[in-house]
Amino acid sequence: MRPVKPGLGVCSWSLQPSDALDLAVKVEECGISAVQLALDPVRTGAMPVDALTAAFEPRGIHILSGMMSMRDEDYATLESIRATGGVVPDATWSANQEAASANASLARALGLTLVTFHAGFVPHEDSDAGATIMQRLRTMADIFGEQGV
Repeated sequence: MRPVKPGLGVCSWSLQPSDALDLAVKVEECGISAVQLALDPVRTGAMPVDALTAAFEPRGIHILSGMMSMRDEDYATLESIRATGGVVPDATWSANQEAASANASLARALGLTLVTFHAGFVPHEDSDAGATIMQRLRTMADIFGEQGV
């Protein structure tokens, strides 16, 4: 699978696919041929690369970019995502770094040059918490940058 130049695509996670074929069919039903691919299901084996290739290639579906989720993010309310989102929680930072390394390698293997994620709520004022978040974002950028992403 080869990515294409930026264009209109749909976020794969928003379609809530059951598998790669279901994702391909839902992308087609949107009337488009490109996707921003949630990398975590591919990384964990829930949606294997070979299944994506088999579902996407005959339909001419391309991957524009990737995205990753952070462990235990909870989007149920603004308060829950403020507490659990992005690189903010200390409890999930190590796991998120490991996932980022694997997702960066996966993105490189897929030929992607862009992967996005929710950074978390960054304080507007200078603070120790804000400095920690900014350092973690630099670490994430380095992890992906080492893979050319």
